[in-house]
Amino acid sequence: MTVAPPTAPGPAVAAPGPRPADGSPPARGPAADGSPCSVADLLRRAAAERPEVDAVLTPRGRAGDPTRTYDALTFAELDAAADRFAAALASRGVRRGERVALMVRPGGRFAVAVFGTLRAGAAAVLIDPGLGVPAVLRCLREVSPTGFVGEPIAVAAARAVGRLDGVKAWVSAGRAVPGAIGWERFGTLGPSDFSPPAMGRTDPAAVIFTSGSTGLAKGVAYEHGMFLAQIEHLRAGYDLPPGEVDVPAFPLFALFDVGLSATMIVPRMHPSRPAHVRPEEILGPIRERSATRAFGSPALWKKVLKDAADRGVTLPSVTALLSAGAPIPPRTHEWARAVLPAGAQLHTPYGATEALPVCTTGTDEILGETAARTREGAGTCVGQPFPGVSLRVVAEVQGPIDSIDEATDLPTGEIGEVIVSGPAVTREYVNRPEQTRRAKIADPAAPTGVWHRMGDVGYLDDRGRLWFCGRQAHVVRTTDGPIYPVRGEAVLNELPAVRRTAIVGVGDPGRQRPVIVVECEPGARTAALREELRERAAASPVIGPPRAVLFRKTLPTDVRHNTKIDRAALADWATRLLASPLRRRLARA
Repeated sequence: MTVAPPTAPGPAVAAPGPRPADGSPPARGPAADGSPCSVADLLRRAAAERPEVDAVLTPRGRAGDPTRTYDALTFAELDAAADRFAAALASRGVRRGERVALMVRPGGRFAVAVFGTLRAGAAAVLIDPGLGVPAVLRCLREVSPTGFVGEPIAVAAARAVGRLDGVKAWVSAGRAVPGAIGWERFGTLGPSDFSPPAMGRTDPAAVIFTSGSTGLAKGVAYEHGMFLAQIEHLRAGYDLPPGEVDVPAFPLFALFDVGLSATMIVPRMHPSRPAHVRPEEILGPIRERSATRAFGSPALWKKVLKDAADRGVTLPSVTALLSAGAPIPPRTHEWARAVLPAGAQLHTPYGATEALPVCTTGTDEILGETAARTREGAGTCVGQPFPGVSLRVVAEVQGPIDSIDEATDLPTGEIGEVIVSGPAVTREYVNRPEQTRRAKIADPAAPTGVWHRMGDVGYLDDRGRLWFCGRQAHVVRTTDGPIYPVRGEAVLNELPAVRRTAIVGVGDPGRQRPVIVVECEPGARTAALREELRERAAASPVIGPPRAVLFRKTLPTDVRHNTKIDRAALADWATRLLASPLRRRLARA
């Protein structure tokens, strides 16, 4: 079944456009109708229309400090600082199409670095520091940046062990360090008459690395038109007018907020540890600054909204909360309903680094209808596609699908592989042709020339909504057929003593047995809970009798959202444990 893009009021979503077949450069500069060709153009527009309005508020002090004060950067100031940054990059030899790695903490300087890099015609390289130093350095060497902008400790480490011989511009986002220019001085290096190069929608804008939750992190190539399409998806999908105030717990929202002419308040938190946020560092800025929306991972909202609901705190100014990264349990939506005013919802856009956003749903639809089916094992409803996005569920194929003509659509209700196309769907991974071939399906009629294989399995219902059933790589392949973890885990997670579960496969694909790994609530009686879980799994048509029920203090999760369960690591752990009789007895004690 194919879901065509729905229509919606608001501006049309322009695709980046096809790349010229003859290899000639694409058209650059503003479109014939004067529409922007990059997010940096949107900043220029916001600076002209709202020069004295705050664009970014960067907090002073540390999380937990009793008062919150901010360093403000207006749209006009951000625009001028981006010009100076772009000029300085050019003065150090960074050219159009080259790459600049940004390892800067969220805030005003991050925004200046991002928009300055884009305005210089270079592509911003963004890597989650939570991947760890070895993985970050591998990612950097893979994309060969010619500029590096980072916190002093990041610059020192990259210079010492990074082997980044191609870097021409080393910039510290703080004090000067050996071999790198300090932030304040760098902003004075460029010529005052610098003229930014005109950019086209198909020009490189960024390389954003995936979280590596299902393998090595890969660099996703973004073009300027793809960022513009993302902004229009969000604007049309959530009816976001200019002038809103946002509290995003994800650094990349600097692009979206500026593109939407919204004020961004940076929360005091570690961006790679959202599950450890102090709730008041999100709730406080929202209430003090009358924020209208906020973005966070499911782990963040579980903690923050529970705290607010338990204390009777409400957020009367909020019109929308957004969350992405993994399925959100219905209980989190129940807390959201208690905290938010009438008409406001917790929205859960579905997507991936390679294609975002794809679908959306929210509190009203979930609590009003789909949560009950999720608890019964139907999977997680992630809603209908955004305007401009097409979605299909096709028969699973283990190898590449070279052409869309080779994909076989499945009927409504049948689980298969999820593929998407649209103007924000990326075309390739940087320097990874084999992974690109496995992840992309050529289609000349698609807005960016490809469909992206999400790596997820799910099905479409009779209303065109996608029901997410898990990652393809995590499906437990048994002799009796596949077990889809997300479907079964929702059944098991309803037990009061269970915090969360993971269903993983042990054995060779096709002959695997399901193993249930459990993270309990404090004080749970594991012996009784094990039997209850066994009985519930055996009675469920979406699980069946497990080989074992094992307990862990915590389940491992991804570094970006702290929410996606690392099922591959758990499967390896369970395999090793069950292979040892002694360890098996200890696990069952």
